[in-house]
Amino acid sequence: MLSILYPLKVEVEEREKQMIKGLSFKVAKEAAGAGLMFVLLLLLLILSIIVIPNAGAVGVGVVPANVSITDATRGGEYEQVINVYNTDTTTSTFRVYATGDIRSWISFYDLQGNRLTEMTIPGKNRTKILMKFRIPEDAPTGSYKSRVYVESIPGKTATKGAAAQVGIQVPVEINLRVTGEQILSGIIHGITISDTEEGYPLIIRVLFRNTGNVIAKPVINVEIFKGTTQISSFSASNETVKPHRLKEIRLKWDTEGQAVGDYLANVSVSLAGKLLNSSEIPFKILEPGTLTRNGILRMLSYEGKPEVGALIKVLATFENTGKISTKARFYGEVYRNGQLIDVINSEELEVPVRETGVLTSYLKLDAPGAYNISGYVLYEGKKTDKRSIQLEVGSPKRHFPLPAIGAAGTLIAIILTLIIFKINGVRFHNR
Repeated sequence: MLSILYPLKVEVEEREKQMIKGLSFKVAKEAAGAGLMFVLLLLLLILSIIVIPNAGAVGVGVVPANVSITDATRGGEYEQVINVYNTDTTTSTFRVYATGDIRSWISFYDLQGNRLTEMTIPGKNRTKILMKFRIPEDAPTGSYKSRVYVESIPGKTATKGAAAQVGIQVPVEINLRVTGEQILSGIIHGITISDTEEGYPLIIRVLFRNTGNVIAKPVINVEIFKGTTQISSFSASNETVKPHRLKEIRLKWDTEGQAVGDYLANVSVSLAGKLLNSSEIPFKILEPGTLTRNGILRMLSYEGKPEVGALIKVLATFENTGKISTKARFYGEVYRNGQLIDVINSEELEVPVRETGVLTSYLKLDAPGAYNISGYVLYEGKKTDKRSIQLEVGSPKRHFPLPAIGAAGTLIAIILTLIIFKINGVRFHNR
């Protein structure tokens, strides 16, 4: 009997060993699968930290969102200005372009008149774009629609090791109506004259708005009286004002040789023979040094790419807050990595009362490093407070491989996700 049961016992023990071995293998496989999933999920988390911030690094805003020209004429030229804001903290590059049937009528410029297709804007800053609309001579009358886009350029950012992988696009709606009627009209918003000093020019300001749909050339006549005696007269008609634009027209009268005292200016403005406004304005010629000289250095900025070998413009924005025109000049010091390496200065510029002038200096970036430009404006023997700007200049041969992670990282993430789904599928099948 024992001889019969012994082989059966051996067989049972052998089956138990096989079951334990299979169970151990299954547990080990489960553990290995869980460990692999943990590693893969960790890799996905790391990739998401790297890739996702780069994809949304650039922000852009445009004001206004709608532009309308309601009475354009054939052969006319019209201008509108839009403001583009870089809402991110890093310097980024944007392109601007038009779409629609009248896209060939629209072109883009900076405020200095340079043609634009792309622009680089520092972080948390803005720039102005001048849009010009040129209406063809054979354009049919009617209403037209178009759309202008301002779009971030993926991969173009000044931040080291980062790149925008997704272009952000902001539209501006354009509504334009071409009419067959030419309208020549305008209004005067104001005529002002400020007191001056002996030897300094008298500035006459006329604020004119063109309310028509063709270019206007207002005629300004000025008569100067000392008491009841007319001592001077002159006129100006060389200023052109484009449709729907507000423009300040300035005239100067030389006070050289005129006595200190009270005067009267009779100023009249006409357009196409029609009188728009006539004003009598008293003013004084004062002793030299009577009027206050004041000014503020509002902003220090630069134009150009901060890279080795580049020549950049350093722009000092000076506001004349005094009572008389003043001559101003910018003086600056250039530091690289904390060491003084250069001094710069601008040409002298005469800035009228209550106006702003931009004093331009030039700087050659000869080597990489951290640059600091600090300076002040000297005007009529006075100095403004100092202002400074910083810029980082990298080596032109330096490359940062991290931006390539955007596309490659996304592909790796997709592959790893498929592997995880495959493992889960195998585990489900084994169960």
